[in-house]
Amino acid sequence: MLDKEKSYLVGEIVKPQGLRGALKVKPYAEFSDIRNVDKVLIHFPKTGNCLDKNVIRVQEHQKHFLFFLEGVADRNQAEEMRGGLIYVDEEVMGELESGEGYFHRELEGCSVFSEKGECIGKVDAVLETPGGELLSVLDEKGKETLVPFIDEYVKEVSIEEKRIDTFDFEEL
Repeated sequence: MLDKEKSYLVGEIVKPQGLRGALKVKPYAEFSDIRNVDKVLIHFPKTGNCLDKNVIRVQEHQKHFLFFLEGVADRNQAEEMRGGLIYVDEEVMGELESGEGYFHRELEGCSVFSEKGECIGKVDAVLETPGGELLSVLDEKGKETLVPFIDEYVKEVSIEEKRIDTFDFEEL
């Protein structure tokens, strides 16, 4: 079984597509990064269950991916996968070129600092929204601050130091 801690989240299964078991997946990665994936881990957040599945093929479909998995041959089986998060082994993803961005996993756990040098908290998750990515930052008391992950708010990111420096901003 793939290790979730050593894997990258590449998408979320939103619904079945067609009658032959295709899974429509909201992408969290580029198609070129996952085009040749042969195995995935599907994590179901509601139950905590995980499944390893062999990939028959992945294709682009409008602004989504279609995953065809071994053992998922009809719409009913595909429906059971709804809400699952798809992870691929980190070795498949390789390294990003400098300036290409960051994998969500690299940002999670980073300490976030204001322009004044005050620690706001640590990145708990990276949220995908229609307007772009948001960093969900939790302080020591568990209070959440949402930080848009765009140049106007994020000054500098150092994955090596697990540190993100921001410009001062109004909490969303």
